[in-house]
Amino acid sequence: MERIKHDGVLIVGAGLAGLSAALAVAPRKALVLTGAPVNQGCSSAWAQGGMAAALSDDDAPALHAADTVAAGAGLVDAAMAAILAEEGPEAVRRLAQLGAPFDRNDQGQFATSLEAAHSRSRVARVKGDQAGRAIMDAVIRTALSAPHIQIRSGARLRGLLQDAEGRVRGVLAEEDGRLVEITAAATILA
Repeated sequence: MERIKHDGVLIVGAGLAGLSAALAVAPRKALVLTGAPVNQGCSSAWAQGGMAAALSDDDAPALHAADTVAAGAGLVDAAMAAILAEEGPEAVRRLAQLGAPFDRNDQGQFATSLEAAHSRSRVARVKGDQAGRAIMDAVIRTALSAPHIQIRSGARLRGLLQDAEGRVRGVLAEEDGRLVEITAAATILA
């Protein structure tokens, strides 16, 4: 069995969450494991519609969170909804800086639409319903050009490695029919 000791952050998954985490840990090294090539196999690219965020002057993260909780019919953790709604506008701006081509209005602001259970127009879109693919293309381009990120395609997770206290210290993966043990100071399952 091959054993690898990674001195940075180990990330399992190369969708939007995994690659965003890899970008965020800079300047620390990131090793990203993915079962499929980085531009295939993640559901993030299938997302249509857009990203909901309180981007306009008549909206606020607290209102967005309240809409989310109300739409969730008792299944939404209000504290988590508040965190996500608070971080939403910056996430959209950050993705736009990476090159995600969100639709813009005549003033250059994000063009948003009113959808589903939202009480305000807050869905930032890309060419109507192509947000997922466009966002992933921008994030993938950025991740592939980032010197601190290494991507290992064809690695399938088989288990988590734990220390004596039960803390995750890495993963057991399978590559080309052989097992690989990868340890790291931090492991993110994305």
